[in-house]
Amino acid sequence: MKSYCVLNSAVTPAVAQNIGSAVTEVLGKKLGVLYCGSDASYATAQNIAKGIKKQGGCALLSSDAFESQSAFVCEHYLLDGAFFVNGENKCSISVCADNCAALTSSQEEEISALAAKDNMSGHRGGSFFQTDLNSLYYKRLLEAAENLECVAVSIKSDNLYIKNHCIRTLLALGGESKGRVTFFISPSGLCLSALDEYGKIRTREELLSVLYALKITEEKTPVEISFSLSEALDALAKENGVEIKRSFRGGNEIFTKDCVFLTVLILKYMSKFGCGLNELCSALPETAVSRKSFCSSADILKIADEIECENIVTDGRNVFAKIKGSNVLVTPGTARGRYCLEVQAADSETAREIALNLTDIYN
Repeated sequence: MKSYCVLNSAVTPAVAQNIGSAVTEVLGKKLGVLYCGSDASYATAQNIAKGIKKQGGCALLSSDAFESQSAFVCEHYLLDGAFFVNGENKCSISVCADNCAALTSSQEEEISALAAKDNMSGHRGGSFFQTDLNSLYYKRLLEAAENLECVAVSIKSDNLYIKNHCIRTLLALGGESKGRVTFFISPSGLCLSALDEYGKIRTREELLSVLYALKITEEKTPVEISFSLSEALDALAKENGVEIKRSFRGGNEIFTKDCVFLTVLILKYMSKFGCGLNELCSALPETAVSRKSFCSSADILKIADEIECENIVTDGRNVFAKIKGSNVLVTPGTARGRYCLEVQAADSETAREIALNLTDIYN
């Protein structure tokens, strides 16, 4: 999900209405407007909804929300996109397209141009109303988790809405909110890490890879996954006769966009197999990872041309390549001219060697 407004800047009622109207014109007439529940976020969300209504659109407002719930709202109501408004005094506004996808650069430019207009022509027939997001969301979590008997884990998050949803689901399905295994979920719900029973840190990408490994071996259904996930999934899919597709965007499953769902699904399999997190993660062979950063004046396509590899794919912003059977991912960094390099290999020596060779070339 991409942020559209400058974070923590003042958003006047007129600006909020213009943003609502502009996004309606670009993304579509049916939009979710989620907000954290503060007075400032409520006022901003109301003004965004007025802008949507002005353009003949329908706005579904949801209070006491967190950002990753945008994925559930878009899926449940078949929306064209969603806003998330956050902040106590000054608000930040995030916008996503349908299926909780990030906006394209052309969509961002078009929205910016329309929002800058003083007066946009309106349309009739618009409306907005409040939805009971959290009841629907909790029901879906219960359906996804199915059974959490014999699971005892701790849930940590600075966002009480996230923490309460996880613990409520855990307790309702027979689990216990205690134990050495701990899940840490960011206030947005977009990031996750875990500490297993032996004190080993498990990253979001590792937990996603484990979940896809279980889907491959248990459900035997075709999957689409991100290039950043474990290379061991390719061999596992081949072994189980499952079609696997890699892309920069990854799959559309809700757990790829909302770490609350990712957490409860990991707990579901811990309960199903009667095991701890460490044992569950052993379902997928460990992959060695080496990460480096480098600076280059070349654009991403020129960087792709300089990689000697077996196979290469680029979307014009990121590069994925196969080198010596290992996965190489190059993504742009936050600063202009800076790039991030990640190499996944069967052993740390190979991963480190490929990473050093590539950064030497670019530097």
